[in-house]
Amino acid sequence: MEPRYFSKALREKLSHISDVPLTIVEAPAGYGKTTAIRSALEGMDQGQVCWYTAIESAQDGSFRWLCRQLERVDRTAAEGLQALGFLNRSNANRAAELFAELRAAQPLYLVIDNFQFVLGNWQPQIFSSLAELRDRNLHVIFISQSFGRLRVLLGEAHTIGRVAARDLLLGVGDVRDFAAELGLTISEGQAQAIHAKTEGWAVAVALYLQNLKSGNDVTAVCDTDTLIYELFWKKASGERRETMLRLCLFERLSMEQIEQVLAIPADRRQTLTYNFWESVPLLTYFPQRRQYFPHEILLAFLRRQLEQTDEPFRRDCYQAAGRWYRDHGQTREAVSAFYAVQDYEGVLSCELTGLLMEPICGVSYTEAARTVLRECPEPAQERYPISVLRLCYALFAGADFAAFETMLERSRRRIEARGEKALLGEWHMVAAFGDFPDVARMEAHYRQAEGLLQGVSRVFTCREPFLFGCTSMWYLFYSKPGEMMEIADRLEHMMAVYNRITGNHGAGAAELYRGEALCVQGRYDEAEIFAHRAALLSEQGQNASVTYGAALLLGINAIYQTDMLTLQKAVEYLEEKAQGYPFLQGTAINRCMVETVRGYLLALMMETDRSAKWTQGEADRLGDLTFTNFIVKTTRITDLILNKEYKRAIAGVEASLALEPKMISVATRNFMHVGLALCYLAIGKPKKAAEHLDYALTLAERDRNFTFLASFRKYLSVLFLLPSIAARHGEAIREIRKMDIHYTKAEESRIFAMLEQAQEGISGLSGRELDVARLAARGMRNREIAGQLHISEETVKAHLKTIFQKLNIDRRSRLVELLK
Repeated sequence: MEPRYFSKALREKLSHISDVPLTIVEAPAGYGKTTAIRSALEGMDQGQVCWYTAIESAQDGSFRWLCRQLERVDRTAAEGLQALGFLNRSNANRAAELFAELRAAQPLYLVIDNFQFVLGNWQPQIFSSLAELRDRNLHVIFISQSFGRLRVLLGEAHTIGRVAARDLLLGVGDVRDFAAELGLTISEGQAQAIHAKTEGWAVAVALYLQNLKSGNDVTAVCDTDTLIYELFWKKASGERRETMLRLCLFERLSMEQIEQVLAIPADRRQTLTYNFWESVPLLTYFPQRRQYFPHEILLAFLRRQLEQTDEPFRRDCYQAAGRWYRDHGQTREAVSAFYAVQDYEGVLSCELTGLLMEPICGVSYTEAARTVLRECPEPAQERYPISVLRLCYALFAGADFAAFETMLERSRRRIEARGEKALLGEWHMVAAFGDFPDVARMEAHYRQAEGLLQGVSRVFTCREPFLFGCTSMWYLFYSKPGEMMEIADRLEHMMAVYNRITGNHGAGAAELYRGEALCVQGRYDEAEIFAHRAALLSEQGQNASVTYGAALLLGINAIYQTDMLTLQKAVEYLEEKAQGYPFLQGTAINRCMVETVRGYLLALMMETDRSAKWTQGEADRLGDLTFTNFIVKTTRITDLILNKEYKRAIAGVEASLALEPKMISVATRNFMHVGLALCYLAIGKPKKAAEHLDYALTLAERDRNFTFLASFRKYLSVLFLLPSIAARHGEAIREIRKMDIHYTKAEESRIFAMLEQAQEGISGLSGRELDVARLAARGMRNREIAGQLHISEETVKAHLKTIFQKLNIDRRSRLVELLK
């Protein structure tokens, strides 16, 4: 049992847990948060305390667990909470109301530990409701390293018990009292020295005192690794050390897990005792769950020790962990374990789905896929052809097109040598991406696959989000100006074939593309119908990419029409479905898809500061660009513009335009050239701005997709006046001005202050003043202007004086900048 000591002030705080409905404990790892709460609840009956420990790599079940525990005190309220499904923004208020109705006949303490791992799935309303519970028998305790965005809310409530990091630290007097409890007598100087080295950190203080009690001189030691080594590790037998190292790759350990990983024979399992765990520091055992939870500090120490062992032993430890994770469906952890020791065949033995965007041992999944396919021996790749094809797909998703082509060709040769038609069909399923985004040529591959497969494709399952988790089919497939709606027809035919051979893996994709195409043409009612069709079909086929894409389309439609009620429904739909695909919970690609939708909608509303922090990174960093995060990258440009970093935005967009054409569709080019036009105009370079606007209008005219341009028409109007633009694109400009866009935050924002000032002035010019201004911008003298307009030279001078006043400029050259 790990020795523990709590200061008088902390014991006072812990004694009031029974007096408040909600207690929050916030401190970094190793501060003794869990130990303190367990100590405070030790006197309770076993049935009165329920404990949930969140695990970073496991799916979040904390809210459902809480609902199940509440069944014992208020079945009606608990059933109401469970009926809500996954907790999200749309149902948080109702959940809060149900919590407020809870009544418990007997005391019940519900503890959620490691709350930092599930914080993002809880809503502020729940905490407000829990803090205001009137039932004095129900007590909920959250233990977390951080409460992040909830901290401000929690700080406002007066009915919340709080234990902070400072409460868990020991003072010099506490160190002496702790030593006395352990039977040690230390001087004031020794206590001060220990306090100075540990800063009152209870875990470190305990390790120091335990070492002193064991006769170890640790007065010069300043790190926990040495303290653990002196206290436990150097005295441990070789067998105990080996056992600990074999198990240190797991964050929690069940008896079954220990027996399997250590390969304990069945005839020894009944007689085997685990007394050797008793003296291990920083290890907690939960009898009810029959599980051990090693402290993060202990795991870090053991893993550093493992790295210093000989290669065969280290490899054996990682392989054993990899096999256990693989056999228990924890693919990400399995792949990481195998990859860490270059067991690439072990990687191929896993079901390699849903791993896009996941970091593997410090490298991207794309890099890991490239390494495995390059380094894994040929015989191993021959044994796992489906895994090889999935890694080829990962290369394409990660935009490594050269490696994709090379590895796919090698795969084809191996498959042809086997002579199995079904595998060749699987190869065609992946080879189709070599012709992306040419829908007709991709369809040809799928038709070949259909003739070869002997059932549904094994490469693509619902666990692998359709098309890299991209939430816009329009961004992916709109590749030829003038053919936007024809592509919609071709995509419909292609998806019919694809869905037949994948069990509807791409359900709703064709409908989503058509809805997006209609939206950019301003045909919002039709677009909304197709968005709902896409949502319905994608839910039936468990196609998360299209489900989230449908939410995005509904949101865009609503923003363009100032329909805030529909926008709210779209966001609620996204929140609900974001937790509705269990096989995606806790994955990096699911987070990316959800935040792509939220981030894009917030960018349209010029509110990017409300998007997830990880989406607010460097917009001009392109080294990690993939199909999955591409839309997030483009919305980051809005961050730069909002911060008036126009030159940096220009650099990022122009670099993006030079990328591989497969990454930059017509939709993307249109978006980027509009952005460049605005940014160049903002820095006083109207000629460059006009070049990019000309390009954007030329693209948009072919398919009448003017919605995005219309969003910024207030700013672009100054360029619409240019003779070169007006002459070439007069019809398009008239249509853009007439478009039925009732609302756009772009028109309310102050991101282009100079353009707003200029446009406000220009709109205030009379017809005659505008004629004079245009001629002056062309460089004509006052006499020439007077002759062309059949007015006196004095009248021209009077008009120019008025124009300068209205536009707030002091010379003719500024007029040229604005109008030429």
